[in-house]
Amino acid sequence: ITRARSFDQHDIWLVTLFANQAVIAIENARLYHEAQRRAERLAVVNRIARAASATLHLDDLVETVYQEIASVFEADAFFIALYDGEADELDFRLQVDEGVREPPERRPLGPGLTTHVVTSRKPLLIRDFEKEKDRLPPAKLWGTMKAPPSWLGVPMRIGDRVVGVISVQAYRPHAYGEEEQLLLSTIADQVAVAVENARLYDETRRRLAREERLNELAHTLGGEMELATLIPRLLPLVAELTGADASTVAIFDPDRNVITYPYSYNLPDTLAGVEVPAGSGLAGYTMRVRQPVLLDDYREHPAALRPWVEAGVRSLLAVPLVVGDEVVGAMGLFSLGEVRPFGPEAVAAAQAAGRLAAVAIQR
Repeated sequence: ITRARSFDQHDIWLVTLFANQAVIAIENARLYHEAQRRAERLAVVNRIARAASATLHLDDLVETVYQEIASVFEADAFFIALYDGEADELDFRLQVDEGVREPPERRPLGPGLTTHVVTSRKPLLIRDFEKEKDRLPPAKLWGTMKAPPSWLGVPMRIGDRVVGVISVQAYRPHAYGEEEQLLLSTIADQVAVAVENARLYDETRRRLAREERLNELAHTLGGEMELATLIPRLLPLVAELTGADASTVAIFDPDRNVITYPYSYNLPDTLAGVEVPAGSGLAGYTMRVRQPVLLDDYREHPAALRPWVEAGVRSLLAVPLVVGDEVVGAMGLFSLGEVRPFGPEAVAAAQAAGRLAAVAIQR
């Protein structure tokens, strides 16, 4: 017969000793793991800082930031958006959702989580969107069109000015906390100046390229060529410089008091025969105000002309063609099929090309 053995004080002491040793071992393992994690995150910050100081190419820098952040945050979705204060737009340079990259896009600053980060100039940490959504701006869905329970966005700031937003998201609640917010904010601080420098470098490079093309145009227009040859050569180049899909030149005929559209690029040939009374349409309005006109969606404007609506015109940039005090016409640049607003660089390029076209028309 086996008799049950009761534990004595020695057994209790022995188990207590083992338990204390286990607690110490577990705590040491936890501290070691935390030290490793802090070292890994510090290494990420240092690698991003080195990359930020080593490149002036914006897309290369954005790609490096994404690769480093993805390795640490276990994000299901990620984006970097640059803020264009002049146009009041967000330029989403890199968007990745569950491994699928979305094309870059620009969006007007409107209600949303990213806009909240820009306007508040503070990080936004959402641990569980469903439980917190009543106090939050609306979430814009993209990519997989799923609302992530965990959302963390931090501003990239230079002083008090916000130049962009970095965001990580996860399709599980409580993926991020104060520690992740601090780390992402540190990374954003490292990246902000580099992003601004890279953006200025890109803008300078594009401006020099634009000026070079405009100089080529000026040289071409300075030759002894017919207007019917000059304008068709001018329009595709202006479209290229401004990112437009199509372009046209409207000419004011003072003798008949009408506007004609004899020249166009990537628009139906039937538009070449259109004549409208002076002052009609957006071309007439542009000639009257003598200022550039920008429309996000041409179709919604009361002065929109049906032939252009039927041709698929959406966003519009129109500039007057002026020589001295005389308005001789207008140049229109369009996106086709989708809203794609024009920015300040496009306006500058269109105005420069418009001056050349105006001289050619008058001559």
